[in-house]
Amino acid sequence: MNLSTSIPAQTLAYAGCFRGKHGTDIGPFQRPASNVSECAQMCHEPGPDDPYFMMLFPDTMLRQQCGCSSLCALRHTGENFDQVADSQCQASTALVNNALMGAADDTYTYYAAYSIRPEYTTCSKAAMVTPLNRTSQILSYAGMVLNSLILCTFIGFVIAHEAGGSKISGISAVLKFVSPFNLQLTLMAVSLIGVFGCLAEQSRTIAGPKSVYLIPAELVFAEVFKVCFLAYGWGRGATVINSVWPNGTKYFTFLVKSASLLIFSPVIPSVIFAESLRPDMEKLIDRDLFKTLVRSLDLASIAAVFSIDLGLLVCFIVYIRTSTRISATDAIAPRFLKICYYGAAANVICIGAFFTYLFRYVVMDGRYHSPVHDYTLDAIIHLIFTAILVVLLGLKLALHSDAENERREKKSVHDRAKLIATGNGHDTLRSHTTRIESKRTLQYCLTSKVQVACILFPLPMAHSWMKRRTSI
Repeated sequence: MNLSTSIPAQTLAYAGCFRGKHGTDIGPFQRPASNVSECAQMCHEPGPDDPYFMMLFPDTMLRQQCGCSSLCALRHTGENFDQVADSQCQASTALVNNALMGAADDTYTYYAAYSIRPEYTTCSKAAMVTPLNRTSQILSYAGMVLNSLILCTFIGFVIAHEAGGSKISGISAVLKFVSPFNLQLTLMAVSLIGVFGCLAEQSRTIAGPKSVYLIPAELVFAEVFKVCFLAYGWGRGATVINSVWPNGTKYFTFLVKSASLLIFSPVIPSVIFAESLRPDMEKLIDRDLFKTLVRSLDLASIAAVFSIDLGLLVCFIVYIRTSTRISATDAIAPRFLKICYYGAAANVICIGAFFTYLFRYVVMDGRYHSPVHDYTLDAIIHLIFTAILVVLLGLKLALHSDAENERREKKSVHDRAKLIATGNGHDTLRSHTTRIESKRTLQYCLTSKVQVACILFPLPMAHSWMKRRTSI
């Protein structure tokens, strides 16, 4: 094929004819072009991208268009392309300088693709025909389904075991159902569903007029999760912090309240940034300024959460190290130990999310023009947040299990008292006593540093050893 000599010096080669449905979003660079040379010059204009491919095709009004595609994918959103015979790209369009220009019929648009970088040879056909948004969409829909299952499971558990399963009814049952901790966990799950829904729609419609307001919507959902996470962690860990660092409680309280205000600070700038994406507002609003402001405030908010998490993690570790020693004056507090273990796990995961944020905003920012990379990283970050939610739900279940065990033990003591009062059932009494002692010994084994002794000796011997140990 004879191409114009005005084409830039980079490699330009015909890659094939590809078929897609009407309305395909090729990418951010899409303008009218009358020939291959003009399209190549447009794709080589200075910008954040160094595209692999350019594509020529008619739009719905049969006007000739040129699109530039980054990386190996020929398109950014929607369904996969199909490669078809080259003759399809000249079905209704005359050749220009013997170069195919694409075509259209009642159902499909046919795209004539040309490679404009030598590296295109590393692109597989599968990568070329798969849209860039596929990964972000899969992650987003997976996150929606996963958090929906978590939410339904949690609500069912609360109804069955707390509100509905208890003997209380009416307003008391409702108040128990909507307790602060239950409400925070519910809001965390709902907010994650909202985030993944926004990400799925954004990756499907890539910065179109219908999707600009999804940016502040996604941000609001994400900030609700962060605030609820902080409130839940502070509510569960305040007693531990007060035990480890009594004078630091007031500082933590101030930091949690201040961070909550900082977390919501990017919302208003994000609305203004979304307005700047509208064609009629582009010249009235400094888009780059508000984009930078939103990213800076969002990064500052996650840094604040990271700082508080780091402080909580240190307090949890200190409590674990000091509270696993058994003495006559320092008894085991299994409830607070569980809070520390689960809280430390959640804090570590949150710290991992912080470094993913840094990678998303600092390392990846500006390297690729396509926003689908941002959507993919956002989905990964909020899947990490989903793991945090699972850990906090695990803490909820562990504390509920402890409360149930304590209730059963109290009932057992009550039954034993009745047996003593009646003067009957000495064998049953002895059985009750043995079970309670074994349970306490097992609890001691699991929450202390003497697991080896518990494994090597039978429970009665370990229990006897524990008595001698605690009497020292």
